[in-house]
Amino acid sequence: MLQELQGQSVDLHTLATAVTSAVDGRHLMLWSSDAKAQAAWEVSGVSGSLTPSSLLVAMVNRGGNKLDQYLPVHVAVHTAPSGSGTKVTLTTTLTNTTPPGLSQYIAGPYPGVPVDYGGYTGLITANLPAVASSITMSGAGPLAAKSAEGPTWLVAAPITIAQGDSSTVVITFHMPGSHGTMHLVPSARVPTVQWTAGGSSFDDSTSRTISW
Repeated sequence: MLQELQGQSVDLHTLATAVTSAVDGRHLMLWSSDAKAQAAWEVSGVSGSLTPSSLLVAMVNRGGNKLDQYLPVHVAVHTAPSGSGTKVTLTTTLTNTTPPGLSQYIAGPYPGVPVDYGGYTGLITANLPAVASSITMSGAGPLAAKSAEGPTWLVAAPITIAQGDSSTVVITFHMPGSHGTMHLVPSARVPTVQWTAGGSSFDDSTSRTISW
């Protein structure tokens, strides 16, 4: 890739802007087995590393199709006092808007995957802050994962949504203290995940802090 860039005329300002946007949205992440190089990636923010305050909701497509583009994802954040801490509820709405007439390559069904044309099947996943406790997930299948992932908690569950259907998945957890923050991490999803929190609406194309 570097050879191709060096062999042609490049608008460096446009290139830098595009790379910065790709890094901010976690579309471009770098890792190195060399400790010094890896430290540089981490300092520059291009390593994609999570932190103890990270919050991330994502989908993992397991249907052998290209239907993520037709599955808009919206997450609503609600916080409420709970004892000496705060109960956080993430209500995720998934709607399968796959239109008719798409090729099998895009909309399936993929051989060996038990879903019909336009059916989305995969995992809904969430990375939650390290101090989160009493974590639950409802509205999807039995938990496929509930464990530490780096400095965060990871929960994941299988979900299948037929063409034209919607599903709602609710994740709850407890955070210490009556006030706090979570650092929303971009999912690198296309289309972006839409969020509402504290009376504001935004997408996860870039990092954001959610406070209460």
